[in-house]
Amino acid sequence: MIFILLSQITSSITIGATWKFNTQRVSDNSSLIIHDFTGTNLIHIMIQNSSQYNSLQNYLNFYCVSNETWVPLLEYVSIHEVTNKEFPVFIPIEKKGKYYFSIYSCGVPIQAKTITFWFSNSWGYLIFEKYPCLYITWIEVGFYSILLIIVIVNSCRHCNFIVLLNWIIIISIAIQMICDTVSAVLYTVSNKNEELRGLNIAAQVMSCIRIFILILLSMFLASGLSIVYERLSWKKCLLIFISSAIFAVLAFFTENVTNTSSNLVFEVMVMIVYGVIFLIYGCILYYLTNEAIQTLSSHLVMIASVHIEPTTTPSYRKRELLYINRNCSTALLFLLVLSSILYRVGIFYYFITYLIIAIANAVIMCVIAYYCRLRKAMAATYGDDQEAYEVKNDPEDPNEEMKEWEYGMTLPPMPVENTYSPHKIYPKDP
Repeated sequence: MIFILLSQITSSITIGATWKFNTQRVSDNSSLIIHDFTGTNLIHIMIQNSSQYNSLQNYLNFYCVSNETWVPLLEYVSIHEVTNKEFPVFIPIEKKGKYYFSIYSCGVPIQAKTITFWFSNSWGYLIFEKYPCLYITWIEVGFYSILLIIVIVNSCRHCNFIVLLNWIIIISIAIQMICDTVSAVLYTVSNKNEELRGLNIAAQVMSCIRIFILILLSMFLASGLSIVYERLSWKKCLLIFISSAIFAVLAFFTENVTNTSSNLVFEVMVMIVYGVIFLIYGCILYYLTNEAIQTLSSHLVMIASVHIEPTTTPSYRKRELLYINRNCSTALLFLLVLSSILYRVGIFYYFITYLIIAIANAVIMCVIAYYCRLRKAMAATYGDDQEAYEVKNDPEDPNEEMKEWEYGMTLPPMPVENTYSPHKIYPKDP
């Protein structure tokens, strides 16, 4: 992995007496991207495959048909005139293979001093030559398949502890696996048939759905659904659905629609809006989490009033879970936004951005699945309203030693959301 990331750093070559400035093994539909060059206002790039280069590798000079056309009398895949008026310059390479990239001149010394460049869809000299997202996506399919099996097996072993959130996690992982499978198939088909390259867009739509599902899961968890509250108000549910959908659609729009635009102002505006939406999402996430945390903090006060050590109870562990989810979700979305912006400004390749997002998604999903796994440590029995008031009026010695909570011990009922007051508790069910 380190080798792959290091190989994507922009290369800067000093042009000397030799005309060949780089050799690279690339995948299908790659690009040579010229970032800058110095020493002249114009250079000519020639691309040769292995057989073309090997037959003429001893030639030190190029000869031209005429000074007007600047075409060398050599076999080549393509030739390109590059000026320093606009960077970066994308030179397409349609078929995979090993290529030699040269600066040529016609009857005059080479005037370029340095050239800075990089490649898209390239794996250097590794054994992989195909589109990298294809491999990453198939690995994701295997990962989420294994994770889904583990979660289902764990759920079957603890059926008596299943709550709504556990079903949401299982369904979310299943959707992630299905979307990854569809994406992998689409990438595979489009990679084999160049006429179906539009399937890549369909694969990226699946990626958009995956992001939406993951954000939705994170926000439902942050809101305390099935952890603190049995149900959420319709206003909260609507807020979660709308904010998740907006962020996922904007992520897709940023990575795909802006690729077809050459308007710099438009792209900058999209990046600014993307950043603003991320800040709004962060505020919503913190708002939902803080409400649930306040409710749990109030419950811990009530637990301490009945002389049970709060740090040994499920409420304490649930509060820690909310903190972890909030921090991991924020970090995930920050990586998503940052990698997308770096891709748009030309620092990252798309597959590097795709890899970062895939790893971040896998990490947050594992964190959620692990900390929300079904077990007795997170299951508790809660008393009714009358018991809670009796506890509050109990004249027992306040200095009585705290006892540790054990599974089966009855705890006070959960307080009403968004309050620290132990007087406000849920009413009984009719």
